[in-house]
Amino acid sequence: MSSTYTIVVGRSTAVTGPYVNESGAALTASGANGTLMWGNVANKLSPGGPGVLTQNGCSYFSYFYYDSNQSGNTFLDILDLTYAGGWPVLTSSFTVGDCGSLAVSPTTYGFPASAAGSETVTVMANESWTVSSNQSWLTYSPSSGTNDGAVRMSVTANSGAAPRSGVLTLTAPGGQSATVNVTQPGTNSLSVAPTSLTLANTASANMFTVTSNVAWTASSDSTSWLTVSPASGSSNGSLTATAIANSGSSEQWQVTASRGVYQFKSDVSGDGNNVIMDQNSQGYNGTLIVLGANSGSTAQQYTITPCNDGSGAYYIIANNGGSYLGLNEYAGAGQQLQLQLKESYNWQRWVFLSP
Repeated sequence: MSSTYTIVVGRSTAVTGPYVNESGAALTASGANGTLMWGNVANKLSPGGPGVLTQNGCSYFSYFYYDSNQSGNTFLDILDLTYAGGWPVLTSSFTVGDCGSLAVSPTTYGFPASAAGSETVTVMANESWTVSSNQSWLTYSPSSGTNDGAVRMSVTANSGAAPRSGVLTLTAPGGQSATVNVTQPGTNSLSVAPTSLTLANTASANMFTVTSNVAWTASSDSTSWLTVSPASGSSNGSLTATAIANSGSSEQWQVTASRGVYQFKSDVSGDGNNVIMDQNSQGYNGTLIVLGANSGSTAQQYTITPCNDGSGAYYIIANNGGSYLGLNEYAGAGQQLQLQLKESYNWQRWVFLSP
């Protein structure tokens, strides 16, 4: 128990040396010593006889010591061996196997057809591993390996209409695991992604992914502005939907007329006080525009719709079948609105006074 043994270390870029300590001094120099790796710890005295074991991605360090609690009898101790800055570090409190690593690629795989098939899974590991499957139709080979390797997974034909899924699991002795989620379509499988699309009013081409194990065709119900290509396929693939720019408007506006609510007033020079629409249905230059309720009646509602004469204007049909009023844009309070009596095609400017 009075021994002065310790375990020290030096390192070299060649097995024949020279070896230096962590300070860079050669171990052969006068007075130099190796870097302390392990010394006396509590009742464990004079460590010696070092050995290293590498297993399942972990390194372990063994040594013997004199136990001061056991009258100096010798015992074996095992430590965890890691490295920091290229120098060994020993740890007495550790979990066996916690340094191993295990990963697979890909982690998900979808077989493209319902027929039988195979695919290779790449294994990245620094320890041993075993393989298992949770489905009888999903098999593998080999069933185990060590360090980096590969597993060939295979599926039988899926004779059902619905798709199916399974999991291939690799497990290491240290508790590490890695999985591959596997899917296979059924005999009638057809889907696209995305399933909806909101477009801007500019021209665009949009790609869809087609997942299928059957032949398919593609069509559009609005071929004047939306086309698809290709028009057909026989398995997995892609589909491009091309839309032209939307230069028109599909909006419709509604006007609610009631006593004293809606007024349009001309801002044409010299005509600033002429009200062309109120609950009394007064019109510019005496032209009657029936747009709203007669005095004392309840409010009515009219829909502004595009003219069908190609003029680009909109119109409102009066409730008594009289003249209709054309306008070329919707306006909020205080904004200009162009109005036209369709009989004369005489454009005037008016301002929306009150909502």
